[in-house]
Amino acid sequence: MEPKNRLREIFSAIGIELIRPTDKLLEEWGMSANRFNQLLNNKGRVSITVAESKNLERWLKTHFSGAHQYLFEEDMPPHERMVPGRQQALALQ
Repeated sequence: MEPKNRLREIFSAIGIELIRPTDKLLEEWGMSANRFNQLLNNKGRVSITVAESKNLERWLKTHFSGAHQYLFEEDMPPHERMVPGRQQALALQ
């Protein structure tokens, strides 16, 4: 399933290990619990649809800030992609 989303990474970064969205939230996202789990684990026969990604992106932007609001890494601005403790580029002078 491509492209890979960052859902698991986002929830892990804020300290949520077990992710169980409510039925109301799943309805807002337009998906079943099974489909959400497939997306969360980046597994499934069908990749994320445009509607699913738009719904999830809207929800993330409403509830999170910084790097946590981006569903896909390629949507993140370069300064948000910096991972603490990991060198991203050589510091040449």
